[in-house]
Amino acid sequence: MKKNRSWISVVCILVLAMAIFSGCGGGASDNGGDDADKVYTLRLAGMSSLEAPDTIAMQNAADAIYEATDGHVEITVYPASQLGDYTQVYEEVMRGTIDMACTTIPGTYDSRVEMCYVPFLVTNYDEYGKVYSEGSFFYQKYNEMQNDVGIELLGFVPAGFIGIGAKSLDTSNLFDFSVNRKELIRVPGLESMKMLVEYAGFNTTTIPYADLYSALQTGIADGWYGGGALLNYDAFRDVIKYYVDYNFLNDVYPVIMNKDTLSGLPEDYQKIVYDTFEEACLDAAANIEASDAQALKDMEAYGITVIIPTQEERDAMAKDVRTNLWPKLSQFYGEDIMSGLLEDAGL
Repeated sequence: MKKNRSWISVVCILVLAMAIFSGCGGGASDNGGDDADKVYTLRLAGMSSLEAPDTIAMQNAADAIYEATDGHVEITVYPASQLGDYTQVYEEVMRGTIDMACTTIPGTYDSRVEMCYVPFLVTNYDEYGKVYSEGSFFYQKYNEMQNDVGIELLGFVPAGFIGIGAKSLDTSNLFDFSVNRKELIRVPGLESMKMLVEYAGFNTTTIPYADLYSALQTGIADGWYGGGALLNYDAFRDVIKYYVDYNFLNDVYPVIMNKDTLSGLPEDYQKIVYDTFEEACLDAAANIEASDAQALKDMEAYGITVIIPTQEERDAMAKDVRTNLWPKLSQFYGEDIMSGLLEDAGL
């Protein structure tokens, strides 16, 4: 009996050893098989409507990634702030409870992220493609800021060059910034935007975007700054009579992803994600340029007076702002950033 027990013990030890050996030697292959079949389901939060160019760009990217990974990376796009407002979404991307976003980034954690709103950083879409693409000082610095809070930058989607829509406007000397004007213009709650509009000669007031339509309708404000031609036509054509195509800056939405979530994807999938969103952002720039041009025509057809500066006037405004206003913006962004942006602008 004692002999049989010894034999059983030997068998048990051999079986255990084989199990351990199998786990050590064969686990990589088994895990590899599991990973090969794994589907990564991700959520991407957006701000704009379903029909907006940035939403379309994100959906196109999600579809392309799904196809390129044979369905192993499945990104669901949630437009129109369905997952929360931009401040909430940004915090959740930091934590990883939302995987990705195409959204405005609040300056809560680093006020320098508002360098997106430096006026005349770019003046046309050729410059946009250089400054807002990987390799520029702007892109590198912005990505560093995101890396500091556990986020990776995937690109920038343009929302169009911003001008001023107005219900009441004196159309004389609009491009001479030395003239003090009487109009009261609504600006977003960003000091750099307020400084720009005041530098251009206007008086400013801060009104929540949700109240803007009624403010223009009732005359609380004469006009507003914060949107391009497409947004002015789509949302405000009934309450504006003028649109000045200043092209002060190109509003952009950074495309971001939780860094741990990204690094958790297989390396080939990570490359597909990077490359696809880079291409989607460049395509979006071409699409929004065409949309803005059409919106200017649509506004004119609707009866809105569209005022477009000459190229000489645009160049003079850009030079004026970069020379005289940019040094004052150093208090918000730092001299190192402003000097780097000057290099990006070729100055």
